Amino acid sequence: MKHYKSPDNKIWAYEEDGSQDHLIPGNFTLLTQQQLDEIRNPPLTAEQFKAKVSAKRYAVETAGINFTYRTVPVPVSTARTSQEKIDAARNMVRDTAWVDGSNWKFADGVFRPMTATEITDMCTAVRIHIKACFDNEKTKFDEINATGTTDINTGWPASADTPTTTTFQE
Repeated sequence: MKHYKSPDNKIWAYEEDGSQDHLIPGNFTLLTQQQLDEIRNPPLTAEQFKAKVSAKRYAVETAGINFTYRTVPVPVSTARTSQEKIDAARNMVRDTAWVDGSNWKFADGVFRPMTATEITDMCTAVRIHIKACFDNEKTKFDEINATGTTDINTGWPASADTPTTTTFQE
C-alpha cells in the first residue's frame, strides 16, 4: 500500500500497483515508511518519557532488597507500607524502646530476632536503596531535559531479585 497524508492530517492508503492513483488528490503528500511509522508510533513527549521513568523508579524502589542478616542474605520488603514500618522500628530504637531479640518478619515470611543495631542497619540499607532510586530518576530526568532521551533500564540499584546483598556494620 502507498500511504498519503491529506491537508487535514488524515492518512489515506492506496494500492501499490497504481490502480487507484486517479483517486489521489493533488494536495495529498506521499509518505515514506519512516514518516508513516512516526505517525503510527509518535515519539514520547518529555512528560510521557518522565512518567515511564517514574514508573520504573517506583517499581525498583518497591521491589525489595537483600539484606545480610547474621551472614545470611534475606529479602526485605521496600513496599511503601514496609518502609513506614521499618522507619517506625528505627524510631523505637532511637527512643530506646526496641528490645533486643524482638522479632521482625522478613519478606520471605520468616520471623527473625533482631537487635537494635540490626534494625538500624536494615533501615539504613532501605533508605540508601530508596535514595539511589530517586537519585537515578533525577539523573534520567536531566538526560531527558538535555537530550530528549535516556536508557530507562540503567543505573538502578540492586533489588531483591538480584544477587547483590548489602551489609552494614557499625
